[in-house]
Amino acid sequence: MTNEYSPLVSVCVVTYNQEMYIAQTIESILSQEFEGRLEIIIGEDCSPDSTAKIVEEYQRQHPNVVKIVTSQNNVGAQANFTRVLKAAQGEFIAICDGDDYWVDTCKIQKQLTALKGSDYELCFTTAHRVSDEKKIGDIADYGDSQKIFSYEDVIKSGGGFMPTATIMVKKRVIDCLPDWFEQAPVGDYYLQILGSKNGAIYLPEVTASYRVQAVGSWSSHRKKKNLNDLLVEVERHNFSLNAIEMDSRFRKYALANEYLQISISMLLNDYYNEFSELISKSWKLKKNISKVQFVFYNLRWSKIICLMILIYIRRKNGY
Repeated sequence: MTNEYSPLVSVCVVTYNQEMYIAQTIESILSQEFEGRLEIIIGEDCSPDSTAKIVEEYQRQHPNVVKIVTSQNNVGAQANFTRVLKAAQGEFIAICDGDDYWVDTCKIQKQLTALKGSDYELCFTTAHRVSDEKKIGDIADYGDSQKIFSYEDVIKSGGGFMPTATIMVKKRVIDCLPDWFEQAPVGDYYLQILGSKNGAIYLPEVTASYRVQAVGSWSSHRKKKNLNDLLVEVERHNFSLNAIEMDSRFRKYALANEYLQISISMLLNDYYNEFSELISKSWKLKKNISKVQFVFYNLRWSKIICLMILIYIRRKNGY
């Protein structure tokens, strides 16, 4: 039960090795204008740079707002994300990774207005994609009117459907996280699924900026994964998606999509045989889930052509 001293909104921030960005992230959260108390829970995962010092200084300046969750040893991205979510006390919980930032000072208020009194448990918006502080495109621009996306929409669209820095959920979503969540390969995707069982509210607003090619980001880390890590990720997706109650058709679609994404990482890291095998598994599960899947499956026999296509896709999307 909340009282006048309890936060209405908790903002969960996970950070590792992001000294260049974390201050802007925190400042963008502190600038929010809404009626209610705010807490910022920062999961600092033993960064080797000065991230911890920056975070500690913000805690010193805002002792009643900024809280740090850390440990003596690095725990990894998913465990860090889970412990920050579970430390949050607010009725509503927003997320902003330590290399992203908010661009709308009314972001929290707009999402509170949408979620309060509704049966929906998750709200998200459009975000800018930025590189070197320059906008290079938008993520999740689904039109100029508020709408509700179904549970099936979220499952089938994969983790890129909602920009993580725009997500707000009700606390009961976090309170009901299953035991397997900490072992999930990508926490924000599974939070989207678990928070959207009644549908998800989309607001036609740009409230955040997502940095591509940021130092310490998940996407930059993914480029360096070894083969064993990628194979483990496949198994964790298998386990996690099979643990969720859903129509088998949607499970196959979701698995096919995750296989596709991991196969691209394999291609990027020059694990070509494994790429070919996994893209074939993706196709067998569910054909034609995207143009990318179609092209890679049908041209998997040519490493050079697949790499050229991958380079084109990455340049087009600013990665």
